[in-house]
Order: sequence, then C-alpha cells, then structure tokens
Amino acid sequence: MMVRLPLEIQNAYAQAAAKNLPAAERLAQNAALESSKLGLFRIELEATLALGEIEMLQTNRDAGRKRLAATEKAARARGFEFIARKANAARQSVSVQSAPKISPH
Repeated sequence: MMVRLPLEIQNAYAQAAAKNLPAAERLAQNAALESSKLGLFRIELEATLALGEIEMLQTNRDAGRKRLAATEKAARARGFEFIARKANAARQSVSVQSAPKISPH
C-alpha cells in the first residue's frame, strides 16, 4: 500500500499531462479515498492536492479551488507546510493563468 498509492497519484499526474483528465481524476480520487480509509494522512493530502490540481484543469475550477483551499488548511493544521504551500501555489497559479491578458499598444 505504501508504494502503490503514491504511484497511483503519480499516474494521475501523468494522465493529466496526457490530457486524459477523467482517468486522472478517477486515479486521484481513488488514492484519496483509500489513503483516508487506511489513515495515511500525508498520502491523502498528496492525493487531494493532485485531485484539486486536476479539477482546475477541467471546467470545474470552483471545485478545484475549494479542494485546494481545504487541502492547504488541513495540511497546515497538521504541520505539512510543504503540501500547504503547494496547494496555495496551485490555487494562485491557475488564477493568474486564467486572468485576461492585456496586449501592449
């Protein structure tokens, strides 16, 4: 379990990079659920981080933002500052990317 779940999360990122977002979301969701059942909090945080980032790539950006905010809060509350910063950065980077670009005249 300890090796399979992180590999499943990495596979979710690979599927997202290949634009197979439904498969990526399914993999991340499964990893989050299973790690939660097993009490593997760090892996659960990593899976919800991946899931939030994948959701931000789809049309469901509000759900992604909410998931990333919840992941950041949970991570920070339990001392996982690195994951909290990654969740915050993921929320911020997509907000900047989705802002309208102004062309110089």
